[in-house]
Amino acid sequence: MFRIHAVLHWVIRPAGTDRGAVAVEAALVIPLLLVMVFGILDTGLYLRDVSAVTAATRHGARIASAEPRRVSMVDDVAQAVAAASTVLPADSIDELWVYQAGDDGFPVGTTSFSACPSRCVRLTWSRATGTFVPVSGAQWSPLSINACVGDTHAMSVGVLLRVRHRMLFSSVLGSSAIRTITDRTVMKFEPLPLRSCGLGLS
Repeated sequence: MFRIHAVLHWVIRPAGTDRGAVAVEAALVIPLLLVMVFGILDTGLYLRDVSAVTAATRHGARIASAEPRRVSMVDDVAQAVAAASTVLPADSIDELWVYQAGDDGFPVGTTSFSACPSRCVRLTWSRATGTFVPVSGAQWSPLSINACVGDTHAMSVGVLLRVRHRMLFSSVLGSSAIRTITDRTVMKFEPLPLRSCGLGLS
């Protein structure tokens, strides 16, 4: 008899009991789902910017390596990187370096990117003009670039791009979490014919 009453009580229990349980479950699950969705969006946008920065530096390095004796090399690299960075938010682009690279990938004579020595140009992004503007370093003299075939002193060129990425989820929560994305590409200058390169340049 007790079992019959228990079954009847379960069958005819008030509808509001289920609704309350559903509301509690929703209150617990929805915030977790939102965290997952924003986390996926954050990761996707971050990886998009990482991919764009990598592609832009490679494009700039290819341009630089093909122009070892052009006066406009740095300007051409800056224009190429700017064109390849159109997928990035304009206000996120920070700075660009074009430099003679040592064996370790840093500017020759340094072990970091704290200073731009000779044969190195550092440019920052101008929001007003949508272009890179030189701010430090020394413009390369075309005749100082050694790209001779078979010369052990043949030079390499490096291109570094730095971008600031704002994390979307952190911004929604009222935080200003910024991640700096930095990528660099180093390539050998394309060989010049012996009659025009001048062996022995340092």
